[in-house]
Amino acid sequence: MQAKMHVLNQSQSSGSPADRAGRYLRIADQVRDLAWRADGADVKEAYLDLAMQWVFLADEARRERRAANDH
Repeated sequence: MQAKMHVLNQSQSSGSPADRAGRYLRIADQVRDLAWRADGADVKEAYLDLAMQWVFLADEARRERRAANDH
């Protein structure tokens, strides 16, 4: 299986918090899809852990957006 690897580069960490949250959630969905197609429980677990990290980053971006709106 050949998978696209996503690296958090400047273009992925730039933009508005809302843009970043959406982008991070799309990456999480892609990684989750890879998990479902992966062979072996360990590989699936690793992909799902990675997807959760992207969701965590999306949540951070949402919190950043809310904090900016509160000021």
